Amino acid sequence: MRRRTIVRLSNNLISGVRLALIRALLANKCDMRQAIVVASTPRSGSTWLSQMLSTMPDSAVLFEPLHLRYVPEASQAGFSWRTYVDPGVDWPEGKAFLTRIFRGDVLNWWTTRQMTLRSAFSARFLIVKFVRASRLLPWMCRSFSIRAPVLLIRHPCAVIASQMRSPIDWKNPARPEIPSQFPGYSRLQKIIKALDTREEFLAADWALDYLPALLAPSLHPWQVISYEELRLRSEEAMQRIFATWGREVPAEVWQKVAQPSTVTYSSGISSLEGWKQQLSTEQVRRILDVTNRIGIPFYADAAEPDYRLLHKIACDNPTATGTFAAESASAGSFFSARRAD
Repeated sequence: MRRRTIVRLSNNLISGVRLALIRALLANKCDMRQAIVVASTPRSGSTWLSQMLSTMPDSAVLFEPLHLRYVPEASQAGFSWRTYVDPGVDWPEGKAFLTRIFRGDVLNWWTTRQMTLRSAFSARFLIVKFVRASRLLPWMCRSFSIRAPVLLIRHPCAVIASQMRSPIDWKNPARPEIPSQFPGYSRLQKIIKALDTREEFLAADWALDYLPALLAPSLHPWQVISYEELRLRSEEAMQRIFATWGREVPAEVWQKVAQPSTVTYSSGISSLEGWKQQLSTEQVRRILDVTNRIGIPFYADAAEPDYRLLHKIACDNPTATGTFAAESASAGSFFSARRAD
């Protein structure tokens, strides 16, 4: 008992010293205009992608700063687990908190878990990994001038199979909820009310996470990348990502491509078609039925998406920075041409 207490106190001391050093190394250094957002939904490969992007020598990874359990300041600022805000709404509290995030002022044991002392020392900007901000992406890009974010999307069956095998969370998912200002609210509420099974709840959350960004105007700042193309055509996908930022792909990226994510569970499903062994035919049918009805039709029972349809729906022609083009400046018309009410 005494030995365990000494070990725990030693670990706490080491952790506290490490965090103090990171705070000192990052103080007043991070240029929020250069921040890179990686947005996704849980279990979609965003940790793996952020680890590859962190090979940029002047960067450091900030891990999930909107996790309400581990970053209580996010809840105090008004964020929920899956926050949606209409792009035309002024939200000073949310903007103030995200400003702190992009500047490197939201640092604790959780948000720095993917950050090394070396990366903190050399960092001039942050790669901010979110699985709780995809619905917020249009508002975020309207509110901040940051570099073009990456929206990472993965087959819903792969995501849900991984979630259902996870040792944490997703055991008893709640019925999805959306605010009344969510695009297509009336139609979506009817779909949500008809859901019945665990996989249908998870499928709806997956689809609703991506819908606001996919319904955005054609000239949007984020780039949409699929997990499948990152796995199968890594060089082409990484070239596309870095070209949007006007940067060369670091040679060190290719070492990270073959490495599993540091948050991959022993029960995780890493192959592109592993979900076909984990989910029943009926579960797959229900998942794809929900995602299609909500409005995301480019994933079917094949391992890869229909790329033509994906990039057509996503209007994948990002601008170089995280601000909307002038043609979409009117908040009132933001979703008017594409919403599905």
